[in-house]
Amino acid sequence: MLTAERKRLLSRDFSLLEDGETIADVAFSSWRDRATLDVRGTSYEARRERWLSGVYVLEHDGIEVARAEPQGFWRRSYEIRYGHSTVTLRRKGWTGRAFAVFDGDSEVGSVTRAGFFRTRAVADLPAGLDAAVRAFIVWLAVVRWQHDQAAASGG
Repeated sequence: MLTAERKRLLSRDFSLLEDGETIADVAFSSWRDRATLDVRGTSYEARRERWLSGVYVLEHDGIEVARAEPQGFWRRSYEIRYGHSTVTLRRKGWTGRAFAVFDGDSEVGSVTRAGFFRTRAVADLPAGLDAAVRAFIVWLAVVRWQHDQAAASGG
């Protein structure tokens, strides 16, 4: 079980903890939809591929590690490809604030918001998934929640 904890009040940056140990630090850029993921001492860049694109990528030293492509008109789910594998990050329900992770037709994990002000995220992702890919999935869920929040506030 992974827990994403904000580093400071009102900050978007967070640490990803597993069994009380930090496995990744996520530092959002001042540019929208960009972050640096420091996963166990290795630096990755997570970003939107192009300004109006719905595609997100995770790179290490300019080499693509994972790619999340929207599926469907409303972009309610993302197919995440990494190596020779694929999982799908899909919203639970039409207005749901939680995501389910699927391997084919089987649900294998989830990412949900937790805490009184919903400032934490809890991810139950397959342990066999690379730590950088797990951090990317949590980051993508947080980015999508931020988009929802901006849309709801009219900005």
